[in-house]
Amino acid sequence: MNQKKLEGPVEKKHCGHLSSGCKIWFDDHLASIRQQILQETSQISGNGGSKKVLPKHVSQAALEFAPERRYPSDPTWGQKIIGTVSGITVISAILAVASGMIDYFDKGTQYIDIVKIFAGAIVGSTGASAVTHLRKSK
Repeated sequence: MNQKKLEGPVEKKHCGHLSSGCKIWFDDHLASIRQQILQETSQISGNGGSKKVLPKHVSQAALEFAPERRYPSDPTWGQKIIGTVSGITVISAILAVASGMIDYFDKGTQYIDIVKIFAGAIVGSTGASAVTHLRKSK
């Protein structure tokens, strides 16, 4: 396999918008990945019983280190929601439901104030969690 073609520096025309520090990191990172791809390529070609490294071996090895999907992937809607829910929100929700059920089955109104307190805690803790999450993501 002609390794010299794969080990060349990153073409600068593709990195024109990056700062010099980013270019250096990018070149170093790609050199590291390039070496891993070459090692994987030789392993794949050896496992197939082939003495010759074929382009399909290189592409198969490259997919191991550079998959066709974005990494890390963007979080789904559900992951974003779960990321903003704190422990206090869950506990407050459980206590609000439990107090509401007690009040419903007791046929009274003595627990309704407790339910309102826990409902307020749910709203407050969720709002605080969401703001904290937004600040961290910026």
